[in-house]
Amino acid sequence: MRKGKKRISRQLCVLLAAAVLAGLCGCSNGEAKVVSEENRTDLAARTYQIASGSSTGAYYLQITPIAALWEQYDFVGKCAVQATSGALENSVMISTGVADAGLIDSFAFYAATDGTEPYKEKYDGFSAIAAGAPSLATVVVRANSDIHSISDLEGHSIAVGLAGSGAEFEERFILETLGLSYDKFSKVDMIGIGPGFTSFQDGKTDVVIALMGAGNSSLTEAMTNVDVRLLPFSKDEIKKITDTYEFAVPDVIPAGAYDGIEEEIQTVSVPSILAVSDDLSEDEVYYMTKKMYENVDALKAANKNFNKWTFGTECTGSIPLHPGAKAYYEEMGIN
Repeated sequence: MRKGKKRISRQLCVLLAAAVLAGLCGCSNGEAKVVSEENRTDLAARTYQIASGSSTGAYYLQITPIAALWEQYDFVGKCAVQATSGALENSVMISTGVADAGLIDSFAFYAATDGTEPYKEKYDGFSAIAAGAPSLATVVVRANSDIHSISDLEGHSIAVGLAGSGAEFEERFILETLGLSYDKFSKVDMIGIGPGFTSFQDGKTDVVIALMGAGNSSLTEAMTNVDVRLLPFSKDEIKKITDTYEFAVPDVIPAGAYDGIEEEIQTVSVPSILAVSDDLSEDEVYYMTKKMYENVDALKAANKNFNKWTFGTECTGSIPLHPGAKAYYEEMGIN
C-alpha cells in the first residue's frame, strides 16, 4: 500500500468512462481535427461497448443519453450499452477490453489500479473523461430517535449497501474509520438502498446508511410514511475519513434536497467518473469529450444527475484524464 492515504485499498469507486467515439469538429485555432478516411471506415464498422449498471439504476440512465450523443457522429457505428452490477465490475470490464468505456467511482478506480480489496489483482489501463455525480454518505434515522450523532449509532440496527457491492465496501470502510466496525451494531443488514428503506419504514431497522445522490427516490418515498432526520458528520469525522481514504471527499447534502430538510447536511461523498480504455485513440476521446461538453444542457434535460457533472483539466483530481480529454480541455481553456 502506498504511503499516505489508504488508496481505496478497498474498493472501487470512480469514474465512468465512456468509450465511444468520435468525430469531426473544429478546433480553437480554426483547423479541423479530423479522423482519417481509413480510420473512419474502421470506426464505422465497430460497436463500442459501454458498461453502465443496473438497467433501472442511475449509472445506466446516465450512460444511455451519452451513448446516443456519440452515435450522432457519422463515422461511429454503434454504442452498445451493457447492463452490469456497477462500478466494481465496470472497471474490470474496461481494463480487460470487454468494454471501451463506462461509469465507475473513485473507490473502484483506486482499488482496481492498486489491486486492493475487493480485487485480488491489479486492473489498470483506463483513465477519465469527466467527473460524474457523487454518491453522498447519507445517514437516516427516525425523527423521534434518540440517535443524534454518528457516534450514537453504536448498538443499533443498520441497513447498508448490498453485500459485495462497492457501496457496501465504502460504507463499511467509512464506519470502521470512525471506530464503528460491524460488530458494534445490534444487526447489520446488507440489503441495498430500496430494501433498506422498506425495512426502515417497517420498523425493522433503526438506521439506513447509504451512498446515494441527493434527492434519492427511495428516501423521498420513505419520508411520505415516516418522519426522519439526516445525521451530519462532524468536522473531525470528515477529516478522519478523508485523511484515511483517497476515494472520499468532503461534501454536503444540499438544503431542500428533501422536503423538510432545510439546512445543509455535512457529509462525505465518493465521486464518480466516466472512464475510458487507454487503448482508445486521442482522436476518439477528443471528440467524445467535445460532444458531451457541447451538449451538456441536453444531458441535464435528460437526467438531473448531469447537473452534478464537472468538466475540465482539474475535474477528476488525482485520477488521470485520457490524453484526448485533456487535449480538448486545454484547447478550449476549460480548467
